[in-house]
Amino acid sequence: MGAFTQEIITILTTPPGNLTYHLVVTFSVVGALLAAINHWRASQYPQDKRLVIGLSLLLGLRLLLFVLAGIAWQGLIDEQFLLPPVDRAVSMISVILIIWLWAFPKPNRMGDSASLLLGMLVLIATALNFVWWYGQSATLLYNGSVADTLGGILAVVLILAGGLLIFLRKPNGWTFGLAMLSLFLIGLLAYLLIFSLRPEGNYAGIVRLAEMAAYPLLLVLPQRFPLPSLVKPGSRQVEKPVQRRYAADPALLGELLALGSETHQDNVYQSIASAVSQAMLADICLVVLPPTEDGELIFPSGYDLIREEPLDGFSLASGELPEIAGALRAGASLSLPASSTSTDLKSIAASLHLEHSGHLVEMPILSSEAQPLLGIILLSPLSNRFWSREDQEVLEGLAGRLAYLLQHSQVLYELQSGLEGTQASLLAAQNEIEQVRAENRNLLAQSEATQEAGSVDRSQAGSLAALILAHEEAQELIARLRADNEQLRLSSGGPIQEQGEILDPELARIQGSLTSEAEHLEYLEGELRLALEEVAHLRAGLSQADEKMLTYQKSDNAASITSEETEDKAAIIQELRRPMSSIIGYTDLLLGESLGILGEKQQKFLERIKISSHRLNKLIDELADLTTPPDGRLQLISETIDLNEVIDIAVDQTQYQLRKKNIVLRVDVPADLPKLCTDRVSLGQALTNLLENAGEVTSPEGEITLGARLQNGDIDREYMLLQISDQGGGIPPENIPHVFSRVVHAEGSHVQGVGEKHAGLSIVKMLVENLGGRIWVDSEPGVGATYSILLPLTPKGSSGNGSGVGLA
Repeated sequence: MGAFTQEIITILTTPPGNLTYHLVVTFSVVGALLAAINHWRASQYPQDKRLVIGLSLLLGLRLLLFVLAGIAWQGLIDEQFLLPPVDRAVSMISVILIIWLWAFPKPNRMGDSASLLLGMLVLIATALNFVWWYGQSATLLYNGSVADTLGGILAVVLILAGGLLIFLRKPNGWTFGLAMLSLFLIGLLAYLLIFSLRPEGNYAGIVRLAEMAAYPLLLVLPQRFPLPSLVKPGSRQVEKPVQRRYAADPALLGELLALGSETHQDNVYQSIASAVSQAMLADICLVVLPPTEDGELIFPSGYDLIREEPLDGFSLASGELPEIAGALRAGASLSLPASSTSTDLKSIAASLHLEHSGHLVEMPILSSEAQPLLGIILLSPLSNRFWSREDQEVLEGLAGRLAYLLQHSQVLYELQSGLEGTQASLLAAQNEIEQVRAENRNLLAQSEATQEAGSVDRSQAGSLAALILAHEEAQELIARLRADNEQLRLSSGGPIQEQGEILDPELARIQGSLTSEAEHLEYLEGELRLALEEVAHLRAGLSQADEKMLTYQKSDNAASITSEETEDKAAIIQELRRPMSSIIGYTDLLLGESLGILGEKQQKFLERIKISSHRLNKLIDELADLTTPPDGRLQLISETIDLNEVIDIAVDQTQYQLRKKNIVLRVDVPADLPKLCTDRVSLGQALTNLLENAGEVTSPEGEITLGARLQNGDIDREYMLLQISDQGGGIPPENIPHVFSRVVHAEGSHVQGVGEKHAGLSIVKMLVENLGGRIWVDSEPGVGATYSILLPLTPKGSSGNGSGVGLA
């Protein structure tokens, strides 16, 4: 070892030169501490507070060693016994603090616990070292002792482990931390491995020299994290009016209004991300859902305010975002500065293809039951904006408003889903009704065929009875002829050929006639035998026909409408009316915009739902009419009504059908028409059916006319005449009697000039007659048809008849 090096080591280990070492190290720590305090005041970073605490502990240790060295220099304490163990302990604890400050800039439970445990172990080892050192000879030097060697080896291991930890975590400014630990390591290795650098004495001079070179690097610690806003040195700061930090432009208002009427979940998430990003002026806003059962965090949408474009969704495992996942589960907010070594920032930056994510703040959106609905994450990778406490409070208030809008959109989504489900159920019910109608028609046809087969079988049974009677008469004739033949043979004394006498000509004639009669009887006997076999077959067929007739009669009786079945069907129809009332009520509620402003598309869809609901409600009314008793009488509620109101309702229920075909509806109703005393519902249904039929047969761009006028009767009784004219090409004269026929529509026959899908004209006829009026149709070939309804202003009865062209 050279004389110069030896001189430096001697200066650093003996007073008063050792004060230089203490001053350099102490002032380095003081400078770093002052810089950390200033930085903390300017940024309010949580890691700056942690840095101030660590540097304060380090400064306390160095001041303790500095004070003890000064007291020992004055001879007030035993330097040989006290200072060597304290010097090694302070150096070891200082290394632990420096590793802790560089590797864990933010709270880390495992890192903090390990550092605290190592510090306590060093204190325990120092206490034991004092006990050991107290028992040694006063002439023994601490350098090269067992305690010194073991302490040096442990310090090398600690420095190597700390350097590896810093390299793996790579916090901000980690290269300076590695440089500082490298200087410590070089000094320790030189002290332990090169014997010439371990002179006699109680202090490691080469280690102190390395510490003097390394401690000034602590000044880099507070500068690792840039301030949120910097002012260039020497620049003149111009006073400016305080600008607003939160935007409230038309685009933001549009996003919020769209969010209030949106029902699709993806669009809701996109609107939230866009609105929050614009409101908070955040570079990037992400929407994250609470962790799933599989521990997956789904980011359905996001928004990039810098590029002004939405971001695609992605998903990450909870293990990659432990702090965000934990905050979402607990429904708590989270703030992570850009200096954080958390894996959450790295994982999000990698998913968004960013070099760094900047400062992060997470705020949950909670339901009324304090359950997390989703989370909002703000990032500042470009502006490097730090999210202050004020920002978090503003974001928290915005999250509360978004929770209401989000729940409102969920209610709209559930209502829309319920409407779709109810429509599907009603469609299925309508299909079942059509199937029941088809089955009834099939049973009716089978019943008629069975009756025809029964009449044929009865006619066959009558012919069989005649054959049986003829067979019995033939049997009697054969028996009588056989008796006559036998009597003649006996009277002649045996067979004529056996007597060997010449036959009398008369006797020969009689014998010939008997022989021919016997042959004829044998022929008849064979025919009768065949007839008997046929009779047996016909009887079997008749028996089978009777059984079939009985079966079809039972089926016909089962298919006939009894009073109990009518009540059951009425109950089913009533059950169908309840969901229909709910659909119409909810639709009117949404169209009234009491739950929020609707968009143009949403309002258009709801209007279609309303029209379809009224159409289904009308079909239920038709079904109720089809289940009425055979006499066709309904329970009517007579009241004084305004005809204009009934016409307006009928027009409103058919306007969508007419508008779809661009059909013009002209209403010619005088304003001075008197009130009409009749059943409002029956009249409205009749007008609606006639308008729908007219709309179905009228070609696109056509025209329909609805008129009303007073007409006097024969006995000074006033009537109301309602006429609906279409442009459906007219009805052939031979088909006019079948227009209002219920049987023709049931058989599926089509009447030209009448709507194919509209079989409700028979119901219109029944409704009008129940109201005490009559209905007929006039047709103009090639032009169209006019349906006329004549109703008394004050009906005397519930039915009426009349005559006219095509009168039903």
